[in-house]
Amino acid sequence: MTAFEQLVESVKEAEGFSERAYWDEKHFSIGYGTPAKNKAEVITKEEAELRMLAILKPIWETKLPELLGTSYVSEGRKIALAHMMYQLGVEGARNFKEMCKWIERITPVELDQWRWAEIAFHASDSLWRGQTPKRARWVCKMLYTGVFTPYRK
Repeated sequence: MTAFEQLVESVKEAEGFSERAYWDEKHFSIGYGTPAKNKAEVITKEEAELRMLAILKPIWETKLPELLGTSYVSEGRKIALAHMMYQLGVEGARNFKEMCKWIERITPVELDQWRWAEIAFHASDSLWRGQTPKRARWVCKMLYTGVFTPYRK
């Protein structure tokens, strides 16, 4: 399974599927946590996956490389950062200013484990951790270790 496929499957597991729109913090969501068109919307799993992919592909192919530059970053850490961008929105994830500052300091070969400890700390030091504690801990653990682990509800 590719890293992108692991990302897709773990987003499905973390978000869960809802065929009906539901209130989610600031707007109605549906499917695998994507914005609903309206509060009465109903969706199939197939359509929900297409919507999820329409958000995940640009994150994986464009937004992550913009954030990480030319630095080598493990697949586990890429998946963790992509989860943050998917769940919080790209701009929401970029609002973790201290985390992003530490990411900018990554060496090209990712040898500085202590930098990843700082990145994980700054990712966890947030309201996000209080809103979705299990998911935040899971993402931060992957940021720290660099190893992908499947999400378990």
